[in-house]
Amino acid sequence: MKFKIIILFFLGGFSNLALGQDLKPEYQKFIKTFISNVKNEKKEAVADIISYPFKREYPIPTINNKTEFIKRY
Repeated sequence: MKFKIIILFFLGGFSNLALGQDLKPEYQKFIKTFISNVKNEKKEAVADIISYPFKREYPIPTINNKTEFIKRY
């Protein structure tokens, strides 16, 4: 009986981890726009969103400006 109670406690406690967090509407709009731009290969629109320099981990070099981003897209 104790084992069942413990299992139910853990399942109830960790059920929140399975649910996604709600984002503010302005963030939702930004994410949807970004995903749409990437899916439709709108390089210019994606490049406008990025802040430069766009630092990457070694061995991938940093992207210093919009032109370089579009070239390496």
